[in-house]
Amino acid sequence: MARTSPRSLSWLWVLAFSNICNALTLDITSSSSIKNTASSVAYGLMKYYSGNITGQTPGNLPNPYYWWEAGAMFMHLVDYSFLTGDTTYDAETVQAMSWQAGQSSTSFLPANQTTSEGNDDQ
Repeated sequence: MARTSPRSLSWLWVLAFSNICNALTLDITSSSSIKNTASSVAYGLMKYYSGNITGQTPGNLPNPYYWWEAGAMFMHLVDYSFLTGDTTYDAETVQAMSWQAGQSSTSFLPANQTTSEGNDDQ
C-alpha cells in the first residue's frame, strides 16, 4: 500500500476549512478573534474524527487517512488546547493517544498499525 505524502495532510486542512471557510473572520490584533477562529478550525478537524464512535478505533481517522495524519491532527489539538485554554477536545485527544501508545511505554508502535507504520510515524 502506498504511503500518503506529506502533501495529502494539506488536503486534510483544506477539507477542514472548506465547510467553514466563508464563515471565518480573523482579526489578528484580537485574541478573542484568534481563539474563536481557532475554535472553528478545531471543530472542523474533529468533524473528520470517528474514533470516538462506538465500534471505531480511537486515534484513527477514517479511510483514506493514515495513522500519522491522525497523529498530526491530535498534535494540533494539543497545541490548540495549550494556546487557547480550551479543553473541549482534551478527553478525545487523551483517549486517542493512550489507545495508540502501543505495548511499550516508550514507543508509539501499536499492534493495530504495524502493517503501515514506519519509524517516522512515531
